[in-house]
Amino acid sequence: PFARLLCAVLAMLMRNQNDASGIGFVGQTGYEDRAPVIPPSSRGDHLHALLDQLARTEADGEADDLGQFAGLLALGRERAVSVLVSDGYFPGQQGRDFLTQLNERGHEVLFLHVLHRDEVDPQFEDDVLFVDSETGEGIEADGTPPPDLSGDPVVLPTGPAAPQLAEVMERSREVMARFDIEANQTWLWGQGFQPQVPAFREVHGVDAGLVTAVDLVRGIGVLSGMKICDIPGATGWYDTDFEGKRDVALAELGAGLDLFVIHVEATDEAGHAGDVAEKVEALENWDQRILAGLVTGLDAMGPWRLLMLPDHATPLTTRTHTPDPVPYLLVDSAVDGPGGTFTEVGVADLDPVPGHSLMGRLLTN
Repeated sequence: PFARLLCAVLAMLMRNQNDASGIGFVGQTGYEDRAPVIPPSSRGDHLHALLDQLARTEADGEADDLGQFAGLLALGRERAVSVLVSDGYFPGQQGRDFLTQLNERGHEVLFLHVLHRDEVDPQFEDDVLFVDSETGEGIEADGTPPPDLSGDPVVLPTGPAAPQLAEVMERSREVMARFDIEANQTWLWGQGFQPQVPAFREVHGVDAGLVTAVDLVRGIGVLSGMKICDIPGATGWYDTDFEGKRDVALAELGAGLDLFVIHVEATDEAGHAGDVAEKVEALENWDQRILAGLVTGLDAMGPWRLLMLPDHATPLTTRTHTPDPVPYLLVDSAVDGPGGTFTEVGVADLDPVPGHSLMGRLLTN
């Protein structure tokens, strides 16, 4: 329905500008009397003919042959604006070939990619098998997380759809080569679904903000309704702007937020790289470039609490994530705590606590 509405609006716009407009259809529509091509015209009754044809047309089945548009192209001797409204699922290279043909004829080409709402925002709750809506072919495949292969050979996807995924990964090289970045290829992995996360304020009764360069952490913030703060120097690497993250936290807390999350990826990346020196420096940067100024700034605002911890372990020995317990530090500026040593060894003799319980302890009056 949206594609039809879009075409109708474009036709009305062109009619109001006294421009000639035509329309063509590709694939099966379920109507034997459907005209595959309505030639361009600027007659007064032409718009009615276009809208009538759109109203009687339903998309159904697989797009069969873009060559049906040849008649429409032949009718337009002069250069024109050609608009292709489609989900983009064409057999083989027909889509690319057709757009190239339009361009070579001197047409100005617009491709409007239309997707179903469920394709844009899938509502998955359990394991799913993706199936081609036109052919019924399954596209099941498994990918290996790159952090699990640090220093090891590449492991390509496996499963029935592995060849297609591997082809996409390989063809991405020519795309990545166009940009001035170190990355040279995409790696497809991490199959999953969009979780349904309650709003942070509904659960905890406070307004929260977040700064991070990691999409996963950012996504959690977006899904839970946190205020996402972007700073230019947040890189997700060793060279991230530690001071910038500290300063935006203080600014947002001063402006009225009740809680702010500072996420730094540098220590995790050093763990994946097995780089002792970088991991030590990243920890020292936390002390010198975040905590030192952060504590001073918080003191100026009044009583405060701070919870600091890694979200998981990334040992230098394994260079990947592990389920090992991690230490946490909970500080109240107005209450002396029991003290201790903030290291894995320093808390080894303590009983682990559920991670999800810490936010409640942080926010308890």
